[in-house]
Amino acid sequence: EPRGLDRRSRFFEDAHADVLLLVELGGDVRLFLLLEDRADEALERLRTLGEAAPGFLREHLDSDEFIDSAFLIAELFEARKSWVESLQWLEHLLRAEAGRRRHRPCYPQALDQARRLLIRRTVQDLEPRAALEYLRRAEALGLDRQQQFEVARRRAECYLEMDMRVEARRYLDDAMMLAPKGKGLRRLQDELIRPALPPEGGGVGEVGEESGD
Repeated sequence: EPRGLDRRSRFFEDAHADVLLLVELGGDVRLFLLLEDRADEALERLRTLGEAAPGFLREHLDSDEFIDSAFLIAELFEARKSWVESLQWLEHLLRAEAGRRRHRPCYPQALDQARRLLIRRTVQDLEPRAALEYLRRAEALGLDRQQQFEVARRRAECYLEMDMRVEARRYLDDAMMLAPKGKGLRRLQDELIRPALPPEGGGVGEVGEESGD
């Protein structure tokens, strides 16, 4: 029966269990353990469900089981370097944990992994405003001192890329307070010292000049 989950729940007490659940077979929903040697198949089936996948899990699992399974799914996606999908499942997990008095054993690790993936995402080829949104989401999860430094430095880089030098200087100052000799700070200081480039198509001496027409 769909809720015959006692044996699986014992597996979930071990956060390192090499199992994953859930597939829909021939339109007939059955919950079962999918062993590690079939993980690729499991992840592909979850992908075919798209945005409905978390709801499909929630429909057949209680809250604890959903959280544990989301954690295992996130780990499997991360092991395959599918960072965005891993992050999505971690955020499903964290939303399910919100407001709970007693957290699941996987919660601290899930929280740390989500922060790490959010910060890592910003060093990829992202438009700076999108990177700033990832940094905001990371900060909302709470940061340790090293992570605060990384977020402040990355914000300074984003604002400098947008030529918003006042904001860049502010976050560079924050980063220097957290780690005066932190990696990348000297480069940012040097870039802020350089004069801003003129607008594209403009030239020195053209600002404020009137047309001779």
